Amino acid sequence: MPVCSNCASQLLSPLIDLDLSAIRSKLRSDSGPSISQPAEISTTFRNVQQDLISCEDEIQRLEIRRAYLVEQRSLLQDRRDHLQAFLSPVRRLPNEILQRIFDDCCDMNYFRVGGRRQKSIVQSKPALTLSSVSAQWRRNSLALSSIWSRITLSWMYEGEDYGGRETVHEKVLFILDTFLNRSRQHPLTVTLELKTTPVLQNGRFFTVVNRLVEQACRWRSFSSGGSYHGPARVFHRQIPSSLPLLEDVQFNGSYDSINVNILGTAPKVKSLAIDWHIPRSIESCVENLSHLELRPDYNNLETLFLNSPKLRSLKVYMNDEHYPHLAFPEDIYPKYVSPLSTTLEKLTLTPPSFIPEKANYTIFPFLNLPSLKTICLETNPYVGDPSWIDANHFVAFITRSSAKLTTLDIEGLAFSDSDLVLIFTHMPTLLNFTFNDNRVSLESSPITRKFIQTLQVHGQQPLTSMDILPRLRYLKLILRAETFDDAVVIGMVRSRWKPLQSPQSPQSVRSSCPWRRRHAFPEAGAKETEVKEPTMVTCLRECIIQFPNRMRSELEQVYASLDDIEKDGMRFVVLGDGKDDGGSGGSSGLASRV
Repeated sequence: MPVCSNCASQLLSPLIDLDLSAIRSKLRSDSGPSISQPAEISTTFRNVQQDLISCEDEIQRLEIRRAYLVEQRSLLQDRRDHLQAFLSPVRRLPNEILQRIFDDCCDMNYFRVGGRRQKSIVQSKPALTLSSVSAQWRRNSLALSSIWSRITLSWMYEGEDYGGRETVHEKVLFILDTFLNRSRQHPLTVTLELKTTPVLQNGRFFTVVNRLVEQACRWRSFSSGGSYHGPARVFHRQIPSSLPLLEDVQFNGSYDSINVNILGTAPKVKSLAIDWHIPRSIESCVENLSHLELRPDYNNLETLFLNSPKLRSLKVYMNDEHYPHLAFPEDIYPKYVSPLSTTLEKLTLTPPSFIPEKANYTIFPFLNLPSLKTICLETNPYVGDPSWIDANHFVAFITRSSAKLTTLDIEGLAFSDSDLVLIFTHMPTLLNFTFNDNRVSLESSPITRKFIQTLQVHGQQPLTSMDILPRLRYLKLILRAETFDDAVVIGMVRSRWKPLQSPQSPQSVRSSCPWRRRHAFPEAGAKETEVKEPTMVTCLRECIIQFPNRMRSELEQVYASLDDIEKDGMRFVVLGDGKDDGGSGGSSGLASRV
């Protein structure tokens, strides 16, 4: 009987010879058994059938044994994983640190009434997820009232469709009550997304919405959204007498007097986001604001800043054809603008949804902000042409303000590389620069080969005669181009990190932050001429470049020459999200050096 070469166990022994050569030979000749003598064939045939049955039985026995062993392996792996969990470092974390982690990672808890049924209640409510992991996590989750106080309610039911469905929402109401109880007296962060009216035909609120409105005295942050806008709909013309804890308010939708009156009942509001200008009736309600988002009336900018002495951050929705009374033709731009604010540090600008031909709706000629440190220029998904910014107006605003800008963040804006360099020549104090060419055609992106060359220190600078951004420490570029001159990028990164000797400093510079001496920046409006007093160019400390349309294998090979940068002290990261040849597709990333 044959045996296994691995385990020496006996194997199935067939009753017949499995060699077919003898049978084939007899079939081709006349020496085989005659038709009148089938006994020999029948005996052999029965033996073959018996061998087949034996093989099937053995296969079934082995498959059952294999399935058993696979199940045992799975159980053993689970047991191993559970035993390893006892040794996990997270189990040794102090409760205070674990609660801090929970507070940071647990964002909004989403409740939805109506619409498509949710697959899982726990998936959209991270607080419930954290409290369901283990006894330790549950104790810490229940002790942390803040993670239960962040609630978003999406309402999608029509009033006439709700009749008799109160029991359907008892589960939602029960879970909502659980969150409100576990949040104890912690201030609430509430977002209401109203796709339809939350009011019954008899004028009463739906129970779920009413439960949140009853807690209005605990609201610290309130945001309204959806197609059925406005707190006026939420409060149904019945405004709470006092909103003592409310600090952050966001109104989506058109102007409503109820929205205005709500601000009058909330004396502690510090952040306000609206889609209209502030009417004169509530100008006195904005004196404590530190952050404001609005569509301003250019005529009353001085009054706005005068009534907001604590304002540190401003987001402006640029005016368009829907607000013609808020726009000005170029010939009546103010000739002189006095400083508007000495506290504002961050300015964010969003373009209008539509820019008529030959119209000018820029706010730059009306601004003078000497305390400004950060400028963010955002895109608008409804703008067909993202080239809405006028570089000359922007440069004039920077020059007029004489602010020590440290951060510039640009997303989805199209202008020439020379215009961007012109802007940078008036920002010698800039430390951080981020550019995302989202929604910008490749031909309109300012991040070109010439621009990267201009960023080089002591290199070929085709767009200017001096080093720009002498204090740049952080650079992030998101470029959708499928090809790029990587050698120029590598040269730029190296030129802004590796120290060079200069005539003024003959000794080798050995420091974690090398400097370079170059031309000093001229005063605003002066010509770019070399001056006697050199300026210092500090090293780049962090550089992140992302190519969403390029393969990571290609980037890994091209930028491998910069591996030594990390050892020297710079954080250099190059990311690629393209599909590799032979890969499974989807999104992938590469960190050349982190």
